[in-house]
Amino acid sequence: MYLKTYEIVFYLSFIEIVSAVMNGQLNLPDNLSKELYCAGCEETVKALDKMLSPRNGDTYDVRVLEALSMICDKNTFKSSEYSPHYMSIACSHLLEEHDDVLDPFLVSHYSRINRNNFSELLHQVCKGLSSACIKVNRNKMEKLKKQDVHINEDGSVDLNKGNWKRPNPAQEARDEF
Repeated sequence: MYLKTYEIVFYLSFIEIVSAVMNGQLNLPDNLSKELYCAGCEETVKALDKMLSPRNGDTYDVRVLEALSMICDKNTFKSSEYSPHYMSIACSHLLEEHDDVLDPFLVSHYSRINRNNFSELLHQVCKGLSSACIKVNRNKMEKLKKQDVHINEDGSVDLNKGNWKRPNPAQEARDEF
């Protein structure tokens, strides 16, 4: 049986990931929870799919490399339900850990005429390839969606202005006799 280089890399990485998951290791940065990493993986795959789905003249080798080089920018995650700052951190971590497998995997996926649908791609990358969404509490993920207050990387506080209501105190009544 003839295996292509990307298949060998994928299988070896998969074995490495499975053993890491069995030992309970994900090697996440200190400021990134499992739930945010999973959300970041899902948002990254969503953004990559949006970038790579329309077909144009370039080969997928080139398109995937270009997409991976610019995908982790905070602006990519502006419309995300989660903090763009943390999605960018999760994306960067995902690429640092799995770029060697993700690149050939995406080229293979998007080069096919009959490719898997988006939910299967999401499952393959975020559960199979990276193990980002294995043993993740979805209720905690829901609670992490854009909250009213976010602490930015520089330590400043960002308030989502549309979610705050300003109280309108009643005017004091003055009875003049």
